[in-house]
Amino acid sequence: MKSFMLLLIVPLLFFGQEVNRYHINETVIPTNAIPRDNRFYLKIDMSLVNGEIFNNCGTMGVCVNGLPNRDWKEWYEDCKIRTLVKGDTLKLYYSNAQIKELRNLKTHYFKLWYSNGNIQSIYKPHQSFKKEWYKNGNLKMVDSVNVVKTFFSDGATSSIKKKNKSTGEIDFSESYYRNTGNLKTRVENYLYSKEWYENGQLKSEKNYKDRHRLHCYEPGECYEELCSENPYCDMEDVLFGVQKEFYKNGQLKFEGNYILGKKNESLKHGQFIYFGSLAYEKFQEISNEGEERVVLSIPENETCPTHKLEIKYNNGVQESFVFSGKNNQREIEGNYVESKKHGSWREWYENGQLKLEGNYIKGKKNGPWKVWHKNGEQVVDASYKNGKIITGKLLSIGDDGTVYSKKEYKNGKKHGYWYELYTEGVNKFEANYEQGLELNKIERAWYYNGQLKYVRSYKKEKLININCWNKNAVKLMNCNDFVRVSNRD
Repeated sequence: MKSFMLLLIVPLLFFGQEVNRYHINETVIPTNAIPRDNRFYLKIDMSLVNGEIFNNCGTMGVCVNGLPNRDWKEWYEDCKIRTLVKGDTLKLYYSNAQIKELRNLKTHYFKLWYSNGNIQSIYKPHQSFKKEWYKNGNLKMVDSVNVVKTFFSDGATSSIKKKNKSTGEIDFSESYYRNTGNLKTRVENYLYSKEWYENGQLKSEKNYKDRHRLHCYEPGECYEELCSENPYCDMEDVLFGVQKEFYKNGQLKFEGNYILGKKNESLKHGQFIYFGSLAYEKFQEISNEGEERVVLSIPENETCPTHKLEIKYNNGVQESFVFSGKNNQREIEGNYVESKKHGSWREWYENGQLKLEGNYIKGKKNGPWKVWHKNGEQVVDASYKNGKIITGKLLSIGDDGTVYSKKEYKNGKKHGYWYELYTEGVNKFEANYEQGLELNKIERAWYYNGQLKYVRSYKKEKLININCWNKNAVKLMNCNDFVRVSNRD
């Protein structure tokens, strides 16, 4: 209506009288080169311009009370047309005289071109329709009533997004493609998603649980909305139901289940299973490197199906796990709480022979413990409390069956006959104890070369005599260094 009134006012204002003319340099130039109804041209004294405005290339247009009418021209420095407004039609040109933009100021329809003359985009707001092209002429995007499609520069489909017909908004159903034509990602209502590898193999399946989220701008001014109605809602926070991941060859990589907690948070629940290298990596995450090191068989390749880690959760709390290695043979069964071994614990050799079994409380051995050599002979039969041995026997056996050491405890103290050999079978240490006290006997220790190191004689609790030698069998005059030394505790 404002433009229509201007068309009536301008002839009446200037009819029968000389029109005022102002060079563009005599006006305050608007910040936007394209005239708009809400922008004004002012004279140097900041009063409103009434009359024609011109420049070196010709008359630009007429202003009434500073407001330009709908017939307007602008030029480049070489006087090639840059802007042309005629009624409700606006045209913009490149410096090479190629049309750049065609716009209807009333309906907001517009059309854009690249400088090479190829069409860039078309927008028809009354039809909710928009198209875009690449500079090479290939289609880039189509936005219609029902769907939004995007394309790669070579013409291959990039994405498809379905729209809600009633609202015109994306209906949370989206598909994304690789330039090979294979699917990359698909999302349905933001409650279910799939992802694929470049080779077309399924990569993951994820489920989500819709929920209300409270948004507050100011105290007392809050509203709730569903995640599925908000594309910016972080769906990773609301995993729900079965989740799966796969390796590129199709081998299952991970499978687990989530439930919602009391605060609507996602909680792991039930059995979580990891395969291949992920099983090995996940075990390293939950274990504590500072504790007694657990040796696992390393997968031969990333997708090795026999390597498997099964973790059991209850409402987000880890209760137990089982790690299986080569030939799907169990290697470890136990649990970690805050990265510390806790509860029942068992380990096996690769041949399936039980290696050890016992119990931990917050990383410390507690209760009965048993350990077997790979030949089946028991080497530990003991009882622990808070990580310290109370009662039991401990043997160290080599692969050839040689017993390299023997220890025994009673009521938390050394007990019985103790001895230790070097790896070559040479004597290293021997002694007798009675609940921690040396008997009225002799305690001997040897160097690695077989040379006697010292001989200590005890009477009840007291050391009554000691003789010592160096590695070359030379007897030492001072044996203070061997008075309190103990080869093995």
